[in-house]
Amino acid sequence: MTPKVFGFQIWVHAFVSCMGYLGVNNCYGASTRIGQHTFTLPEGFEIELVAGPPLVERPIVADFDDQGRLYVADSSGSNAKVQQQLAAKPHRIVRLEDTDGDGIYDESVVYAEDLMFPEGVLWHQGAVYCGAPPEIWRLEDTDDDGIADKREVWFDAKTLTGCANDIHGPYMGKDGWIYWSKGAFAEQTHTLFDGRIIKDSAAHIFRCLPDGSEFDSVMSGGMDNPVEIAFDDAGEIFFTTTFYSHPRAGKRDALVHAIYGGVYPKEHGVLEGLTVTGEFLPAMTHLGPAAPSGLMRYESSRFGREFQGNLFSSHFNLRRIQRHQLIEDGTSFRTLDSDFVVSSHHDFHPTDVLEDGDGTMLVVDTGGWYKLCCPTSQLYKPDVLGAIYRVKRTANKDVRDPYGIRISWKDLSVSELLTLLGDDRHSVNQRSVQVLSEQGGNAIEPSKIVLEAEGASTSIKQQILWALSRIPGDEARKAVRLALNTSDAQLLRTAIHVAGIHRDVEALPALTALLRHEDPFVCRKAVEGIGRIGEPEIADAILQHAHDLRDRAHEHALTYALIQVNASAETLFAALAPAQHPNVRRVALTVLSQLENNGLNASHIAGLLTAEDDALRDRAMWVAGFHPEWGGGLASHFESVLLDESQKVHVFNQLQRQLEVFVKQPEIQRVMGRWLDESWMDPEVKQLILQVMRHDGLRSVPTTWLEPVSRRIYSDALPLVTSAIETVSQWTLTGREREVLLPALEYAASREGLSMAARLAVFRSITRFNPHLENEAMKISLAAYKDASKPGLREKALGIWRDATLESHQVKALLPLFEHSGPLHLSQLVDLFHGHSEPDLGEAFMQVIQKAPANASIRPDLLLHAVDSFPEQVQDQARFWLKSMEVDVEEQRRQLQGVLAKLPEGNVRRGQAVFNSENTACSTCHQIGYVGGQTGPDLTRIGSVRNERDLLEAILFPSVSFVRSYEPMIVETHDGEEFSGVMLREGGGVIRLVAGAGIEMRLEQGDIDSIRPSQVSVMPSGLDEQLSRQELADLLAFLKSRQ
Repeated sequence: MTPKVFGFQIWVHAFVSCMGYLGVNNCYGASTRIGQHTFTLPEGFEIELVAGPPLVERPIVADFDDQGRLYVADSSGSNAKVQQQLAAKPHRIVRLEDTDGDGIYDESVVYAEDLMFPEGVLWHQGAVYCGAPPEIWRLEDTDDDGIADKREVWFDAKTLTGCANDIHGPYMGKDGWIYWSKGAFAEQTHTLFDGRIIKDSAAHIFRCLPDGSEFDSVMSGGMDNPVEIAFDDAGEIFFTTTFYSHPRAGKRDALVHAIYGGVYPKEHGVLEGLTVTGEFLPAMTHLGPAAPSGLMRYESSRFGREFQGNLFSSHFNLRRIQRHQLIEDGTSFRTLDSDFVVSSHHDFHPTDVLEDGDGTMLVVDTGGWYKLCCPTSQLYKPDVLGAIYRVKRTANKDVRDPYGIRISWKDLSVSELLTLLGDDRHSVNQRSVQVLSEQGGNAIEPSKIVLEAEGASTSIKQQILWALSRIPGDEARKAVRLALNTSDAQLLRTAIHVAGIHRDVEALPALTALLRHEDPFVCRKAVEGIGRIGEPEIADAILQHAHDLRDRAHEHALTYALIQVNASAETLFAALAPAQHPNVRRVALTVLSQLENNGLNASHIAGLLTAEDDALRDRAMWVAGFHPEWGGGLASHFESVLLDESQKVHVFNQLQRQLEVFVKQPEIQRVMGRWLDESWMDPEVKQLILQVMRHDGLRSVPTTWLEPVSRRIYSDALPLVTSAIETVSQWTLTGREREVLLPALEYAASREGLSMAARLAVFRSITRFNPHLENEAMKISLAAYKDASKPGLREKALGIWRDATLESHQVKALLPLFEHSGPLHLSQLVDLFHGHSEPDLGEAFMQVIQKAPANASIRPDLLLHAVDSFPEQVQDQARFWLKSMEVDVEEQRRQLQGVLAKLPEGNVRRGQAVFNSENTACSTCHQIGYVGGQTGPDLTRIGSVRNERDLLEAILFPSVSFVRSYEPMIVETHDGEEFSGVMLREGGGVIRLVAGAGIEMRLEQGDIDSIRPSQVSVMPSGLDEQLSRQELADLLAFLKSRQ
């Protein structure tokens, strides 16, 4: 038997003493000091430490049982690869108990050990359900000794990804279903309640009954990692997630209101094949780089009525608990957000937040151990242990028997249980719902009486509905129908949820009548319920209400319902007729687009592309995007519209997006080429066409474009000349284009009036046909590289040299550039020496390498590749120099501390200049706001996520860890070639790989043999050697200011 652990009070004393405790453990006001933490809370709240070692060391997530005992997933501190953790199962669940009722946990027992990484704890009906990927385990203590002696797999996802995103949860819904979330990007296959099979790699929220039946997908998306789920009194679902969107302009993670059947961002290949109802559904609240995990809805009123029903989320990266006040907005919500608990300590990482039975809040801080797939705290700190804190209202008195332990639950009558639904202890309410449902048929008639009673509160009636939801059988469904006739909108919302989730066919008339209810939520939830019931004959009634769409969530619900009820093509085409309301036509078109063998063709879409209604026109374009084969049928349509003066301006704004959809179709390609030659075509349209011709989805250049583009290079219209040159420079040229394009490019190389950037683009295009670089072109490109005042010229010059076959004297001319090159460009210069073998050149090369200020950034494999054709003596020099540059992990720590200690005070304005300088080239790869490159992570709010040490470590040692979605990959093709970089986009049979600033590769998926992780960051190391200590301090100050 595993022994119990006592003595937490002794540890608390040691903790606060060794951490420099100031003697204020439970102070009032806005600031509280506990150890090294300074907690900031709203006025009137206080925080105290209630659990830590030895009772629990690295708590992750937790849940209460019906006696108020706390079950906590406790990490071993392991960051081993997930397959190793799966084999070792080093984690555990402990049960904490407060035996003397003072709010401090004083007893701990190991409830279950030998667990895979635990990512969810749910106590339900005498057992703990624990998500430990790839499975959810049911752990039961059958003899009440505090140790789970019965262990069984409740659900097997059958997948385990590198970040173990495969399962979070589970969580108990108010309806009696068990919910859990699945992150991307492993493919899973599941059979839904209606027999449909889903097989995809998207993220999901799943649910089913405790017996495993009625399996369903609530939502799906392209986000990396949906985590915790919370529910309101009407069954609305909310969840936290990381990487809801690609990191841009400070956005990344989100708090989301999950609309049933919805598809959410971020957009990439895993979403292909999902049933969609239009554009992706929006987030409720953008959180930035917060790494949100825990989520709770505050149920009681102990914090004050203004807090009841609020959501609270824990933010791992931002060291805070945030409050979200829900505000109804159409048929969904928006939030008013404010920080509730914030710690000053950089190793405070809250992973869960939950409400205790007395209305206080527990905050779970996991400590500094977690590093797997999380770059925020790059140093592995298993010695920085976690803790659990309690937040409470200062003025509140203690709640007597908060869990109702003194109540003799087995002896209660149904009437007494119904009375307890009005108890002001929320844990007693919740237990009353469950115990009432266990009465089965005996509870139904008394419940109906209360449902029809005018004096009973909405809250009590809602809880009765939740109890009835957990009772199987027709009588319980019939009782719920009583509430579908109420005038109470809040009660209606709950009743609709219960009727819908049970697919109560008898409820259809009442639900149909509610489609035009004055409450927007009732309208949306009613159509959700109708869709879930799935009766095809109801399709006409649904479409009749499509003209009155309240918002995107309502449109989605109505559209998804039509898909669920299998609306016939005949009904949908009738709704697509011009006489119908634009909203009806939009919905019908969307549903048709999702049906197999739907009968849609280009003629149906052509007229809609010029519809007066903006939303209908946009949806037609969206549908057309799924059918590039319609391009030929639409080519004449585009031309006729552009010839129509009354339509030209209106269509111009949509033309680029429309052409990009069909750019792979030969007929559209032919028309685009002809338009470039037409004298009547506006120059603006020609510019637009040239931009579309750069589309990265093209594998080869259409022959019908070559002559028209060549003629634009010869033309007198300099803006079109420049645009045509840029287009050619971005094409993948194979040599067959040489006869047409090379003379035009050679003519452009010597013509006057071209900008330096355009001239460099000409040289690069010429080298693709003739890799010999003329000395004049070399001279101009060298001058451009040296001109640090014009951003982007270095990248263009490097592109020329990469594509050319440089002679020895030309390569030698590059050596003086090493002294003035930052890490980003130096590695590219080094690679240009590969294949040369002259001993003198090799000797000079190694001498310059050893003196280059940024030489610490050079990867060993890159240098050895560069010198592999030089004599052995030069190769030996390279190996010897690399040996002298080796740094072990401990040395890295010392180096980091040394640099940090010597940094002067930084200046934000000077740091901005450093960030944008040609030398560092930070902005080439990183975006701040809407400006910058996309090779690396968005840094708009990096200062709120990383402290000075973390930022410095990322600069000095960028390969220590990688930001999610920016992991470097090695792609090997069937012919044995390897390409390394960050996968910028995947989809449509193409992978775009970014290997550095200005280095982007397009690889066909059919040509790829394997994709595997790389251990080397695209960001070069050694930037600190390129900067003075003051410049480095300024850069850090600027990055820290990005909040």
